[in-house]
Amino acid sequence: MRSCGSCGHANADHLAYCFACGRRLRPIGEGPLAERPAEAPTIADVPAGMAAGLAATIALEAMGRGAGGRPIDQEGRHPISRAYQAARYVFTTIRGRMDAEERRRHLVAEIDGARRMAEGTLVEIGQTVLAQGIPHPELQALVDTLTKQRARRDTVSSDLAAAEKFQAAEDLRLGLLESAAEKEWKSCADAAREAELALGRNEAEKREAREALAKHHAARIAGGPAPTTDRATLDHRLATLDTQYRALRERAAALRASTLASKTRLEQATVNRRQAATAVSASVAGHGRERGELDADIRTLTTRIGLAALEQRVPSPFLTAAYERFDRLQATARGHQTELARIERAKGGIDRPRFAAGVGLILGVLGACGAGLWALLR
Repeated sequence: MRSCGSCGHANADHLAYCFACGRRLRPIGEGPLAERPAEAPTIADVPAGMAAGLAATIALEAMGRGAGGRPIDQEGRHPISRAYQAARYVFTTIRGRMDAEERRRHLVAEIDGARRMAEGTLVEIGQTVLAQGIPHPELQALVDTLTKQRARRDTVSSDLAAAEKFQAAEDLRLGLLESAAEKEWKSCADAAREAELALGRNEAEKREAREALAKHHAARIAGGPAPTTDRATLDHRLATLDTQYRALRERAAALRASTLASKTRLEQATVNRRQAATAVSASVAGHGRERGELDADIRTLTTRIGLAALEQRVPSPFLTAAYERFDRLQATARGHQTELARIERAKGGIDRPRFAAGVGLILGVLGACGAGLWALLR
């Protein structure tokens, strides 16, 4: 705790200004403020984020002085002095709470960082023990377990690589089968379409031949002149078209059946490819998940080896620097925890009547200024 050189209030070490009077506190390690005149804080002395609150405090400092710059009664007997102290208490309280909260967040972040670095140091110690083959009876069981886990991870990695290779080969094979089935289906569909078009042309020609025969029949009944086309030729052509029609219809039916069958084979090939891809992907995912679990187990075992080596302080020149770094990180974390506890204790309570009086005074001044500005603008 640091005592204010102006009012004597005991303040937490992290505060830059007195929690009671708002004056700057002397830095830790310097002599008492009595050796030099006390100075009120200025805007240039603080970060930009606190400048607004400090400007208000400086303005209140001017309010606390009478004519000729002489300070008004500081013991609270003068009404202006009491109002000035209440308003200053509001700004000082808010500013102190903001500073304490910012410092608390900074300390929490540093503690988390120190803990993560300490965990990394434990892993480093464990890896060094394994890499250098440092013997110790307390570590042998953990080292044997980690060796088995590493062998198992290597096996799983080999299985995963084989599964991925099989997945690629199987996907290629099924893709080729699916492509061949699709090509066959398209060929059958095109042939069936051509057969249907040939049937349409045959029916048109048959219709023309029947119309020509009908004209011959009508001319014979009416006794008029016969058409120029030969009737026998028309009969022969109609018979030929009938024969072609039957053959085309049979071919079209066969092609439609082939198209349907090839489409069924294509759909089956697509389904088989998807099912195979799902099964192989599940196998690959299972191997990947197992390898991830083994990696986590290996890291945990490595950390445990590092922790055991740290607790036993296994003698080795390869571990000395890591031991020292871990001790420094632990000391940093403990120091920050102590400072956090001190900040929580230093928060204390608020003098509610004094704070309420200060807030009411500030709001009243702001309201009066606003009313005056409104009246002036009107």
